[in-house]
Amino acid sequence: MFSIRTSHIDEVQQKFATAFPDAVVSHRNAILSLVRKYQETGSVHDADRPSRPPTIAKIVVDTEESTEVRQAAVTM
Repeated sequence: MFSIRTSHIDEVQQKFATAFPDAVVSHRNAILSLVRKYQETGSVHDADRPSRPPTIAKIVVDTEESTEVRQAAVTM
């Protein structure tokens, strides 16, 4: 692990402002957060969050009466 100095954060902010003059410069805490995330995970991407599996609607035709159609949820 390495530490980041305040002067380095200031330099990052200055370089960003020079490269992207119309953009808002990130706050020093946001930069520190990204550095820590990169040190811990090797990436600055957000981790996947657990969620419910997606569902889709599937048309089911009743075999006894072909005129009756109902919908059933199918889990992928």
